[in-house]
Amino acid sequence: VFIFIFLPSTSMAVTDARGVPIYERSRPDYDALGIRSGAFLIKPELKLGQEYNDNIYALKNNTTGDWITTVAPKMDVGSDWTRHFLGFSAGLKGGFYASKSDENYMDGHVALNGRLDVLRESFLTASAGFRRLHEERGDPNAQTAWKEPATYNKTNAALGYYHGIGKVSVRAGAALDSYDFRSVDLVA
Repeated sequence: VFIFIFLPSTSMAVTDARGVPIYERSRPDYDALGIRSGAFLIKPELKLGQEYNDNIYALKNNTTGDWITTVAPKMDVGSDWTRHFLGFSAGLKGGFYASKSDENYMDGHVALNGRLDVLRESFLTASAGFRRLHEERGDPNAQTAWKEPATYNKTNAALGYYHGIGKVSVRAGAALDSYDFRSVDLVA
């Protein structure tokens, strides 16, 4: 599936000259410093969490609860060049159940993105990524109940072009998202 987008934009108040939205701009007072390696900045991250689910099997009767420990390491690497950009991201998120270890899960992602500056107000962007994800039982978007969590892979790629002319800018792009779901048995 390709999606082509041609959008004229006159809202330069919410984007800077590079076409970066406010919510994606750097915030030096709050952003992590990272680790410098030549012309690249490495930003490692580790999130730990603890949660309790009182109905891990998403059943109407005979519910079973369990504590779930989540561990999510992630690493973002980005160039610090004055022109162009190259970035890489990789991460995992694991959920570990205290008593029902057969419910443990491991999601992950890898992604590569870049920007090629063509002219002062024009650049090309490209990105590609792969994610291994899961959907828990009882997902509100599911029409039937599953015997186990559904796992799937998501592959994506995108190309884009940005051109600014004074306070007007034009963006064009194409994206491809592919979902590959693993078959799961339904609750009878």
